[in-house]
Amino acid sequence: MLISLWFTFVFTKLQPKGGLENGLRIGLYFGLFAAICSSSAYIWLPISGMLALSWFCSALIQWVIAGALVGKIYHK
Repeated sequence: MLISLWFTFVFTKLQPKGGLENGLRIGLYFGLFAAICSSSAYIWLPISGMLALSWFCSALIQWVIAGALVGKIYHK
């Protein structure tokens, strides 16, 4: 819940006009950060590379969708 509030706050401050394109961009930035953090567990956990890749992709897709939703809702 707090992360979604933080994401929306950051989006409204960095992209005051809003819009779908800006939402996708911010979602991609957040997604890359979250994907790298989640898939970095590959370094210290005994998991397969395929599992780490699936975590990377799922985090990236999740945040891009979140960005698209926030961008579509918040526009001026």
